Amino acid sequence: MSRVVKNDIIKKATNYSLFKIEASDKDNQLAARKVDIGFAAEKKLKELMSAKKVSELQALDMRTQCKSAIVTLVGKMQAKCPVKYPLVRALKCLDPKEMVSHRDSCAANFDKVLKALVDAHKVEATDCDTIKHQFSNFLDEEIPENTNKFSSFDHTSDTFRLDQMFHLLMSTKRNYEKLWSVVKNVLILSHGQASVERGFSVMKEMYAENLQERSFTAQRIVADHLQSIGGSLNVVITKKMIMDVCAARQKYMCYLEEERVRKSKDQMSLKRKNLTDEIGELKVKKLRLVSEANALCKSADKYSAKAESVKSMSEIRHLVAKSNSHRKTSKDKLSEAEKVDKALDEKLALLKNS
Repeated sequence: MSRVVKNDIIKKATNYSLFKIEASDKDNQLAARKVDIGFAAEKKLKELMSAKKVSELQALDMRTQCKSAIVTLVGKMQAKCPVKYPLVRALKCLDPKEMVSHRDSCAANFDKVLKALVDAHKVEATDCDTIKHQFSNFLDEEIPENTNKFSSFDHTSDTFRLDQMFHLLMSTKRNYEKLWSVVKNVLILSHGQASVERGFSVMKEMYAENLQERSFTAQRIVADHLQSIGGSLNVVITKKMIMDVCAARQKYMCYLEEERVRKSKDQMSLKRKNLTDEIGELKVKKLRLVSEANALCKSADKYSAKAESVKSMSEIRHLVAKSNSHRKTSKDKLSEAEKVDKALDEKLALLKNS
């Protein structure tokens, strides 16, 4: 921002109001000639102007374009700045150093945190008094007992993080139960995705063709452990680890045998399932053929009875022909049903022996 905004305006701004400065306001901007375009760019521009390859007008136009680009970039950063949210500004009440030096200010900011959470329907309004009371007790009881720990807390340290400290002091005590629930939820807000993305990168490096899921998981566990202890030189070789390594081959052979048995069982189960499905289809087909054959037989009897009651020879021949045709089709279907019945018996025998 200092590259394009007047220095006196930046000096007057506080940490909170800094993101409110309108970099796009021309009254706040430096003149194009005074815009800081960077050391390398400034040096190159002077060389080009000395060599008469760039005119003063072109240099001014270039500075103006750089100024416009920086102003746009600052605007984007201000729009995404978390500090513009009241909840984020109020979270300084969980700063260990603030808790030691500005107790009342932390209590006031914690009220703002609760208000934001109630508005977002993350906390019940009826619980707020209890949570405020627990936070006040925490400031009065825990801070005096752990003053050195809070006042010397290092935010950049990975060995003892803020969430670890609050977990140690709050999660195990029932009188801070609701307070810990709130603190746990607000601390999640600041968690980025960098560690997750790094995890994907590690997985990509470990990926290899034909790598089984269990092997992939095991390699990831080893990689995470090595990272957590600071490298392979810090691995402690225990007696149990040596025994596990010695038994690794035997465990692998047992695993292969288990896989062979499992695949055999899966194949048998699949075979039985296929046989069961085929048996079901054959039963349905048999019932359908028998039903159709009975229906055709009744139809043939109906045409025969009707032929006995008519006097016209042509009509009698027509009815008898239809009766014979239905009776023949009925016999064919019954014959097909018998074949299906035999196939059904064979499938049932196979299912019994499998």
